[in-house]
Amino acid sequence: MGQKSRDRPLKPYQVSVTDQGAEGAITAVEDNGKVAQIWLAGLPAQVLEQSGTNARMMISPQVQLQIYERDGLTAKARLLSDSASAAPLQVGQLVQESMRIIPRNLGLNVAIDSTLARIERVDAISAFSAIPLVTAVTAGEQAADYLFGKVRAETQVAALPSATIAGVVTPSGYGLFSQGQTAISNTPGEAGEAVKLAVKRLVPQLQIRLAMKWLNLTVNERSSRLGVRAILSMTNSTAIAPAPEQVLIQQEALGESGATLPQSGINLTQESKILTVPVGNRLLWRIQNLGQDPIYFLLLGVASDGSAFFYADDHTIQPIVSGETITLPPAADWVVKSPIGLSETQLICSRAPFSQTQVLLTPQRSTRGAILSLNSPLEVAQAVLKDLHQASNVGLQNLGTTDSFALDVNAWATFQFVYQVV
Repeated sequence: MGQKSRDRPLKPYQVSVTDQGAEGAITAVEDNGKVAQIWLAGLPAQVLEQSGTNARMMISPQVQLQIYERDGLTAKARLLSDSASAAPLQVGQLVQESMRIIPRNLGLNVAIDSTLARIERVDAISAFSAIPLVTAVTAGEQAADYLFGKVRAETQVAALPSATIAGVVTPSGYGLFSQGQTAISNTPGEAGEAVKLAVKRLVPQLQIRLAMKWLNLTVNERSSRLGVRAILSMTNSTAIAPAPEQVLIQQEALGESGATLPQSGINLTQESKILTVPVGNRLLWRIQNLGQDPIYFLLLGVASDGSAFFYADDHTIQPIVSGETITLPPAADWVVKSPIGLSETQLICSRAPFSQTQVLLTPQRSTRGAILSLNSPLEVAQAVLKDLHQASNVGLQNLGTTDSFALDVNAWATFQFVYQVV
């Protein structure tokens, strides 16, 4: 599924060595140094795929460029009028993300497995066409987020550990696959299920996956200037004696200075490979506000069984003040539950309250300090984007568009934590 990159081979460019983080570098200049060609290899792949015109980069906070054309990893940008008096742009200068543009009409592309019978493919395309924001595409010919096909017993067995796990393998049926062609939890159906009924059954999962696609486009720990650190730890809650806390991963935004924040001295584990968390262990989250202003946060994601969740307690509606560190969960254990599979959590921080998002979440707050089911994930994800857009305080008339969200790197930081439940 998907398609190979059609980008032209990139030439090597000499750029200065620096501790400053960057999302790209200037590879050519035009119009007396007022227009630059930029190599955007530092942007996350999913962000680059959706990035079009009007996104902004910067040499410094005072020197801003606006992208007006992009082809693969290469973009053209011009100096904004406020930066017109700046020195001419130069080849080799590093550029940082300043404003991210996310389309409001973002949808989910589902490829139809070419090995299905023709009548199956026709029925699947017809069924997907009735789902808002979901488009069926041809596998192998067009880029896709997921693959729709038959999940066979042998496919599921191959994804399991060597130990026997009773009740995991189900009869072959229709379901969703990831881009790596791994069956998505909670999507396989029973053998003999009609294609159109299978697609209808998958609508809740498709909404969850589209919601996570929206939220993944906000991941920006490399470019955010909010000044916040997030630490994920684990303890063995099944041990007879209290087990020491094990730090799994630490992520941090660059802060207002644009320089890397001081390290805490914590040794991270399982570097360069996916985290593994055994069932029954307890997760702990620490959020540190290293900036000068209060920050607000949301903690939500998808569990290994494919269900969407969010964390709710008093902290999620109160700001974290400058210099404060909070630990979650304070009132209820975050215990990792079966089944085995991937789990993903998004920690989204903002300098402004999540007003529109909290309107949707408040009715679900039946328990303090709890992990709760996210009943309307797509609606919540769209509300998050609206809140971050409002926190950025960007006038769309200045961007030349009204069909996109504009997110200022000074306004938010999103951290993504992915781990394998074993």
